[in-house]
Amino acid sequence: MREAVRLRPNMVAAQQALAELDLRKNDVDLLDKSAEQLIAVETRLSNGYLFRATARVVRKDLAGGEADLKKPWKWRRKAGGYAAWGDLRASQKRFSEAEKLYDRLSIVTPNFFNAMQGLVDIVQSTETAC
Repeated sequence: MREAVRLRPNMVAAQQALAELDLRKNDVDLLDKSAEQLIAVETRLSNGYLFRATARVVRKDLAGGEADLKKPWKWRRKAGGYAAWGDLRASQKRFSEAEKLYDRLSIVTPNFFNAMQGLVDIVQSTETAC
């Protein structure tokens, strides 16, 4: 797939699939590279910024992750955006804000796994801190 993207870099669907694969493999370096290419191909799509924000948060670049989440505004009503913001706030130990975002996510998309997983992670983090 990387070869196809290299030969035809303007194929947004292929770029997206590649970034999703990198995310599933937990390959942050490739995820970051795929996100950069996706942003270069289509700057108005939020997915490239969400992927790059994820890579930055994993690398503990929370300010960079937050900056990437602020760039696109279309994501605001999409499940992936709420999940990304919730994950970022949880990484910053801002649990009450993260909980609100995960709650909102569960309203927008009730079956979205990240909402439940995020809430479980917050409960476990706060119980460990006590």
